[in-house]
Amino acid sequence: MFRCVNLYLRLLTTVLRGRFLPRLSPWHTSVKPMRVLPNDLDLLGHMNNGRYPTVLDLGRIEQMYRSRIRQETRAHGAYFVVAALTINYRRSLLPWQRYEIRTRFLGATKYGTFVEQVFVGVGDHDGEVYAHAVVQLRALKKNGGSLSDAELAEIFGPAPDDRVVPEWVIRWAEDNREAAKVAR
Repeated sequence: MFRCVNLYLRLLTTVLRGRFLPRLSPWHTSVKPMRVLPNDLDLLGHMNNGRYPTVLDLGRIEQMYRSRIRQETRAHGAYFVVAALTINYRRSLLPWQRYEIRTRFLGATKYGTFVEQVFVGVGDHDGEVYAHAVVQLRALKKNGGSLSDAELAEIFGPAPDDRVVPEWVIRWAEDNREAAKVAR
């Protein structure tokens, strides 16, 4: 029971923060402070690897509210879903440890919209990377189909010149697409 309530409280505070913190451009990095709570732990006493994707959701939600992407996407009758996720765990997050989730949009390709998210230590572990994730999103329309490239460009605006989806991410997305075809 407490585990479920805690997740809803984190979601509520994330939405409120996203609505009331200063606005960001979709291309700026959002920084969300977090702390490892007892119900985030596994039997080995560090943050459970299954908890990371849930926490990543909170980082993206806050970024989408602060940059108004959620509102713009909703105005287009659409919403984002996770199509794929890859994560590299580098160090263990321990009980009560403070960290940040840094979220930034990498850009969009024919395979989807890509977001980079990094778990970074604060305090005694300032700047230390604990995990690095790339998330592939799809913008689905409520009435079927997905948002076009033109609609996504309208929502996000022009990408900065230095913002390019890395080649390895595109290869990863292509591999995911091929694997999905084989699975059918």
